[in-house]
Amino acid sequence: MSVTEELIQNRLRAVLQPKFDRAEFRLSEVGKCPRMRVMRVLGYEEQPPTEEDARYFERGHIAEAWVVQQYRRTYPRHTRAQMKVHTPYGTGHIDLWFPGKALIVEVKSVGRWSFDNAIPRDEHIAQVQAYLHFFRDHKGQRRADHAELVYVDMDTLRMRVFPVQYDPTQGEAIEKELEQLTRMANLGQLPPVTYFPDQEPCVTHTPQGVKRCPFWQHCHSETDPFDPLYSGKPDEEALQLIAQYREVKSKLDELEKSHKQATEPLRAKVTELQEALDAVYDRLGVDETIAPDGTTVKRTKVPGRLTWDLDSAEKAGVFTSEMKQALLPFAKQTGGYTRWTLKGGKR
Repeated sequence: MSVTEELIQNRLRAVLQPKFDRAEFRLSEVGKCPRMRVMRVLGYEEQPPTEEDARYFERGHIAEAWVVQQYRRTYPRHTRAQMKVHTPYGTGHIDLWFPGKALIVEVKSVGRWSFDNAIPRDEHIAQVQAYLHFFRDHKGQRRADHAELVYVDMDTLRMRVFPVQYDPTQGEAIEKELEQLTRMANLGQLPPVTYFPDQEPCVTHTPQGVKRCPFWQHCHSETDPFDPLYSGKPDEEALQLIAQYREVKSKLDELEKSHKQATEPLRAKVTELQEALDAVYDRLGVDETIAPDGTTVKRTKVPGRLTWDLDSAEKAGVFTSEMKQALLPFAKQTGGYTRWTLKGGKR
């Protein structure tokens, strides 16, 4: 092994060394599976992390360091990295604290597909809301009302920044959940299993394949019923079309409330995506697809309705219950259509 390879291997091994107290709830896991969080606090056995996990974690460290470096170059000695947040339930570490702007910065690294289709993630917003809620001064006053959630596409170094304003309702809900989970952990209890064994968050679809939660074996067994609509790796073309459809449909719904005149281009795009999905569903032989983030797009083929032209029938002198068959020449059937239902996922 070369010197460089040995250095990198040593670094990846160091990345996997535990850095946090397992008996505490991590603010970085707010918004994630409650059962997993309690199992970690209670010390349940988990599958050991792999080298792939180490590379994933290190990718996040690299993205974080890159953004932090830009702040330090522009505002030397005016920022703080890995600022600790104390709570009665555990601790958190803010990627960057900029006191001069009272700004919290949280950095996430993602792949190209997620960057284009699946951000911001709900659990990342919840994590930032937890920081805004619990990060306080010595008098107990919150130190920040706004934050920036930064996503870095590690394939292209593109960056997107999402502003996050403190939401007291969400902040209080996060604290209430932490109180409840702490109470359960103190009693040695676990939240119930609420997910299919082959759906997120129990599994994650990566370019390398399907990866299970490290506590999967404590919630499921190989004989559990798997969701037939989700088993295996989802069709990539269907996933891309669903992501576009979800985004365009969400924009259309918002615009229809106040800007009806602006909806026509989006309506045309929605129809275009529906037609593309129709062809993909025909190819796959399915009528419903569930994406890894929980988005479900279902098509329902509705047959045309049979109606009666009673005026014409009456004029023809055949409008009687006894002569129902005589009405058939006057029956009109509308053309069928396909009904699409979108639910779940990030909108």
